[in-house]
Amino acid sequence: MRLHVFCLLLLMMLMGCRQSSVSTTHRSSPVDTAYTDSAALAVFDYHPDRALTIIDSAVIVGNLTEERASFLRAKILSQSYKAQRLDSAQAICECLLADKAVAADDDMRQDVLELLCNIARMRCDYGPWLKWASQLVELCRSRGCEAEMMRNQAEIGVIHASLGLVSTGLAEIDSVISRLDGIRHFNELDASVIAMKRKINVLCDVGRYADEIDVAHRLIERLDDYEKFPDAYHDGTYREPADATERGKYINFYRAQAHGFMAEAFAASGDERQARRQLALFEASDYGRTLSGRAMIANTLCRLHEWDKLLATCDDVTRALGDDTLRRDYANVVRYRALVAEGHGQYSAASAAWKRYIAIDEVLNDSLRRSQTQMYAARFHFHEQRRELDRKTADARRGRIMAWAGALIALLAVGFALWSSRQRRLLRQKNRVLIDKINDALDYREKYQALSDMQVGSDDAGHTTSPDAAMIGAMSRSEVDALTDEQLFALLSRAIVDDRLFLDPACDRQMLMERYGLTKERIGAAFSRGSEHNSLASYIRDLRLEYAFRMLADNPDYTINQVAKECGFFSADTFRRGFKDKFGISPTEYRQACQSSSPNAKIG
Repeated sequence: MRLHVFCLLLLMMLMGCRQSSVSTTHRSSPVDTAYTDSAALAVFDYHPDRALTIIDSAVIVGNLTEERASFLRAKILSQSYKAQRLDSAQAICECLLADKAVAADDDMRQDVLELLCNIARMRCDYGPWLKWASQLVELCRSRGCEAEMMRNQAEIGVIHASLGLVSTGLAEIDSVISRLDGIRHFNELDASVIAMKRKINVLCDVGRYADEIDVAHRLIERLDDYEKFPDAYHDGTYREPADATERGKYINFYRAQAHGFMAEAFAASGDERQARRQLALFEASDYGRTLSGRAMIANTLCRLHEWDKLLATCDDVTRALGDDTLRRDYANVVRYRALVAEGHGQYSAASAAWKRYIAIDEVLNDSLRRSQTQMYAARFHFHEQRRELDRKTADARRGRIMAWAGALIALLAVGFALWSSRQRRLLRQKNRVLIDKINDALDYREKYQALSDMQVGSDDAGHTTSPDAAMIGAMSRSEVDALTDEQLFALLSRAIVDDRLFLDPACDRQMLMERYGLTKERIGAAFSRGSEHNSLASYIRDLRLEYAFRMLADNPDYTINQVAKECGFFSADTFRRGFKDKFGISPTEYRQACQSSSPNAKIG
């Protein structure tokens, strides 16, 4: 490989000399060579050594700055199973954070902090993890990156839960999930998916399997919505998949993980049928066939006694780890081998595996306790102080907002009061005009009715006589039948008005039939065809409302209910609705207009 690089450099130098001889300058660019960051990232997952060589060559040919190259080296090293390479990746990132150029570049600093958090997560190194996650939250908050801030806030919740503060950690994660729920932007969707994964891991650790299944279902629902409406989620952020193919990979990856989570939860809760169903969906996915995916589902295979699959996974992980055996991944492999041996009835082999697992676990736990106990307390105290400062800042901001809101509400209240006063004044003026019109209409109607009564009651000589309903009693059946509908209406209406029958709540067609010996058909025709009213009931209602109109003005001491009763209404509500429908003003508004009018105003 070194020989290839040397030959390439020599060839480029010769080309440079040839070009300089013809006075032509040329600077290397990514299109001139295969040594670029994208070329390295394309192979680093399965060929990290090749990726590191590409990075070194890219720096030599000028395609990468030294800072960017160092970050990519750390990213490639962090993908290794070997603890030594994780140490190297962490050391590179810590040096980058101390570099002034990186400190001045927020994008680069955020990338480095995210990588450091990932390394600490892989190593279960909670002290540094909390430190870098807190720095990430502060950086994202200062940059106004709300989704990124919440993504890292959820990670802090996981750290708190891992330190024994389960309720506090879950509350922090739930706060993030609720704030992101329902937002159709990819950046927020991705943060929500990560937060839900964090919550599932915590719930699994504390054995809350029913809650774990609920969160996994919600995760799949969000992915289904994204798959169905991808355009609604488009926001152009760098995390968003570039095309439909990448989008499908993203959805299938996290959907497979959700099925894996549910398979483990169902298996742990004893529902083997559902566990196998979810396991089949997981194993059918692309992620389910990868080594990391098979390692993820190892606990489920163990609970379902899938010993052959579990043993095959252990063998593959062992080959990937090589001689790097002092780590948690290898301890888990030994534990699974012990369980497989027990499942096959090989108790001697199982006992040896358990002893080896206990020895490795004790070494790992002792090392972890010695190196991290004091750091946990210090970092947690630092984080609590930061949260207290954030609370005070939020309280001060809230106080300012409340002061401005109070001033705005007071201003709106004054404006509303002025507007209401003007509206009431305009309403009173409108009501007074309306009342005057109603009074004029009632006066005209009374005069017209009197004139009609005189015309209907004229004798053969042309002299006018007042119509009297008592005349009906003296008439024979043939004479009554000879009356026109208009003449009969005039006689009956005069009797209803003069005797004030309309004030009786029982005044109806039956009363007139009994009182004057008329049939219901004859009475109905007299009012429907002989007058402008549709029926006797409509006529009675109008008389009562017109009487109430006068009574409200003439009797200010009467309540609305008393007026309704005096006018023959069974219900005050019926009276109010009828009054409003007929006159366009409520009884209360009419009375207020009467009281506010001048003494010379014509009211009743």
